[in-house]
Amino acid sequence: MKKLILTIALALAGCMAFAQGGPWFAEFGVSYGMFDRSGLGHYSEIVDVSSTSSTGELQSSYRPTILPTFTFACGYKIPETFIGVFLDTAWSYGYNNMNGGPSLLREKENILHLMPEMRIYYMDNGRVRLYATLGAGMRYRRFSETFEGSTCSNQDIRMTYQVSPFGVSIGEKWYFSMDFGIGTAWYLMRLGGGYKF
Repeated sequence: MKKLILTIALALAGCMAFAQGGPWFAEFGVSYGMFDRSGLGHYSEIVDVSSTSSTGELQSSYRPTILPTFTFACGYKIPETFIGVFLDTAWSYGYNNMNGGPSLLREKENILHLMPEMRIYYMDNGRVRLYATLGAGMRYRRFSETFEGSTCSNQDIRMTYQVSPFGVSIGEKWYFSMDFGIGTAWYLMRLGGGYKF
């Protein structure tokens, strides 16, 4: 354990020494677009369900409640280059309450993504930055279902990715950002802001 702590401390000290010459970024973002047509994102167990009788009448249907995907990223732009290195996290939560009979069926799902990310800057004049990002990492998902007082749950870890061919941030120290992309972490558009120090 002591060797692990020492290794981490030395690695952090080396990174800080290397990074003194360039700007650091801390960013927050939110997206409502992470779900796909089958539910809350890729590999989800919460899905839209509907059924019809033989007469064609709708018997039951439900749509899961999708809360926003929240993201936090911190990173560093290498001085005198157009390359940035970031660590991106994303968290989302979905739930559904379904009257499937005499008892209420409750479903919950938490998804956490952790992705190292490379950022390529098209332009950076200090106030306006145009960039593209490519991230890949791991995704942890926990799903639970409660019915008549009994709860069953499962969890898994899978690969995750996010590709954003275009992003823009406007501002110097404090800035507003908008990213367009696709992946398993968030989908199509993310709005946010950050601080450069």
